[in-house]
Amino acid sequence: LIPTESPTKLPTSTPTKTPTFSPTTRPTDAPTKIPTKIPTNNPTQSPTKTPTLSPTNIPTNIPTTQPTVPPLPEAADVDDTPCNTVDVDMVFLVDNSCNLDASECSIQQQGIATFLAAIKSSAADPRVAYIAYATLNLIDVVIDISDSRFNNLSNPNNNLDPQTLQEFTDRVRNYKCG
Repeated sequence: LIPTESPTKLPTSTPTKTPTFSPTTRPTDAPTKIPTKIPTNNPTQSPTKTPTLSPTNIPTNIPTTQPTVPPLPEAADVDDTPCNTVDVDMVFLVDNSCNLDASECSIQQQGIATFLAAIKSSAADPRVAYIAYATLNLIDVVIDISDSRFNNLSNPNNNLDPQTLQEFTDRVRNYKCG
């Protein structure tokens, strides 16, 4: 077939049926350069937003229910004689940018207070700081690492007496994070 020298400006009212049986009403402006040859019959309902850059060629059908755990040191491997102990400083940064309500804040602070009290009550009894922040300009130092009342390195074991431990816990628990 040879194209006409003067094509019409409007499409024909009787087009050929040969090109397609079901043309799209809205074709894409940017079609793929590498279309799939065989599309899936069962596409995912929730595709990942960031697919891996190096997928496996042979993925497992059933992941293990018993993954390998890292080895833990034996108690005998720990030498806690005074010359071999290491002072530890722990700083807890707590993100308060989510605007918790009073109930959520209370639950959060109770959990943090219990956790930090357990750390301060441990044999190692490290110095502990608790810093809450919502933005770079909104930072609260709730427990300072240099607060000698709660982090006294001149005390041989840095242990807190029960009353001071309760004050430490109360300060964390009563912090208004919301």
